[in-house]
Amino acid sequence: MESKARAVREAVDADDPHAASGDAAIWLAVALHAFEGDPHRPGPLRPAEEDAQVRDYLKDVLRPRLSCGQRDRLDRHTLTLRVLPRRLCENPAVDARAREDIRYLAARGRMALDLGHVDAAEREVGRLEAIEERYRSGGGE
Repeated sequence: MESKARAVREAVDADDPHAASGDAAIWLAVALHAFEGDPHRPGPLRPAEEDAQVRDYLKDVLRPRLSCGQRDRLDRHTLTLRVLPRRLCENPAVDARAREDIRYLAARGRMALDLGHVDAAEREVGRLEAIEERYRSGGGE
């Protein structure tokens, strides 16, 4: 079990989030298997729950490794991804299709933040800001 955790840490150190994510999923599955006969063991996870566990683990491991500037950018994008999609979706001029796009882009941005991909989160924020600009200028979709 320690070797699985070490593999996750090594992948994080090597700045390979895809390998770290895969290793973390395996590590969590092995850890869960250790409680196979326990009557208080939770049932099998649904795929979204399993992904959320992996993202939470990686977020806890990756965030302390970011520079101060990267954490500041991360925090700024976190705030933007909380406020901007809500503001856009409350705009009566925004149609259902645009709302779907907004929610999708916001979810991608939040996932990028979870994984410590500051540049990817910034791209998604930029796409949301472009939608906002279209509606501000009266162009809509």
